[in-house]
Amino acid sequence: MKYLFYSFLLIAFTSCQQGGTTKQAASNAEENQVDSAILISCEGVGEIKTNISYDELEKQVGAKELTPHENTVYGNFTTVWENTPKAVNVYWREKTPPFKTVNYLEVVDPASVYRTGDSLRVGVGLRDLVRMNNNMPLTFRNFYAE
Repeated sequence: MKYLFYSFLLIAFTSCQQGGTTKQAASNAEENQVDSAILISCEGVGEIKTNISYDELEKQVGAKELTPHENTVYGNFTTVWENTPKAVNVYWREKTPPFKTVNYLEVVDPASVYRTGDSLRVGVGLRDLVRMNNNMPLTFRNFYAE
């Protein structure tokens, strides 16, 4: 399930790299607007943006809302709003403080409020994904194969 979420997040971020939209896609986007407070986009997750430093994050949400984690396989990270549906993990590029550059953002709680513009979210079922895909089957390939 963890890899499924990462694949959706990867799709969301790579879709930002594609240029241009059709008129139909633009009108569909207007109909299915997601509140910016819960939107997963190229700029970030909800209120947490990818261009934020630790100091700016602390000013934005308050020191009480930040929980630092150290010595993980993926590097140092800070959890914002830990143990809530709004929880976001901010992984830092730097190995030691001061943390200035976000490496990536992570949402792992199945009850998370965050979703992409296409309403993809952590915990969405396969049947719902097929329905969102105009009832076309989904195929997942081995992401680690060479």
